[in-house]
Amino acid sequence: MKFASIIALITLLAVLSSSSCNDCYENPNLEVLPMVYNFTIKSYTNEAFFVGHQYFQWGQPVHVGPSGTKNRIFSVLRKDTLGLPIAFWWNDFTPPPWDSLSNYPFMQPLQKGETVTLHLIINNTKLGKLECIYKEAKSVTSVLNVNVRVKDGDIVGTQTITQTQYNIPAGQRAVFEFPFEYKGPGNYKLDLNFTAEGIIETDTTDNNYTVDLDNLGS
Repeated sequence: MKFASIIALITLLAVLSSSSCNDCYENPNLEVLPMVYNFTIKSYTNEAFFVGHQYFQWGQPVHVGPSGTKNRIFSVLRKDTLGLPIAFWWNDFTPPPWDSLSNYPFMQPLQKGETVTLHLIINNTKLGKLECIYKEAKSVTSVLNVNVRVKDGDIVGTQTITQTQYNIPAGQRAVFEFPFEYKGPGNYKLDLNFTAEGIIETDTTDNNYTVDLDNLGS
């Protein structure tokens, strides 16, 4: 009888454990936050950089402060007059320091053919029990489609960038980076869709992110 009771207890514990694990994946939600506050986009930089018009030495983080910013941040990596790398970061609130009359080529506006990187913060707003915050999505796969329209409305470039970001803990955020080619001045439609393995979302209505920007907000 004792042996049978032990077997029954083990079976019950296994069922409870499995149920608890499944509960952690109830009502998960992945979303692109409209605004970002107090978040580090890049913890360490190997190059000097500008955030908007403000200059920083290499080694410092690219950080969003308490006042926040829109969740679409762009960057481009160039070389200064000494051949050293220098990066420029900008978005709607912090336009880049481009100067078409500058004697320094690295301060010129975006050039056709350059690689621009879009940085987006995706949030895993996992709901559930306290222990669920330690559970992780196995991976999140995202696909960004970039359509570029010139002034007459013709699409002059279409690019598709796929990225997989592993282990976004429940209740946490992760930075997704999408490098794509700058096709010159025009309207850029950025259309992002992402899905997660390891969690089943009951609401996927905010798994799409679409924005139209003239010349990438620069």
